[in-house]
Amino acid sequence: MAAGPNSVDSSYQASPIAFSIVGNAQPQFLTKQNSKRNALSIVFITQIILFLILILLIIVKIIIFISQIILFFLLILLIIVVIIIFITQIILFLILIHLIIIKIIIFVKQITLILTLILLIIIKK
Repeated sequence: MAAGPNSVDSSYQASPIAFSIVGNAQPQFLTKQNSKRNALSIVFITQIILFLILILLIIVKIIIFISQIILFFLLILLIIVVIIIFITQIILFLILIHLIIIKIIIFVKQITLILTLILLIIIKK
């Protein structure tokens, strides 16, 4: 064989010692691969847990949003009830004023009747 920079020398073939080193290194490689698998499975499990937490947070957010809508409608209903109560108070106040005016008119009529009776008594004498 010609010895040159591109030629392969037969003395560089794998020896039994090199094979045994590679053979001994193989279980270590499998251990590293198992640790990588364990790490990947832990990462995958944490991603699943985080995804479930995200879904739970989305559900809670939806429930909060729906409750806010319900509270908004309850607030509108409360405002309507307060307006109705205010209007009824105004109506009741007007009725009260009307009754007071009627009482005053009745009182004035009574006074006029009493005065007319007094005048009639005076005229009769």
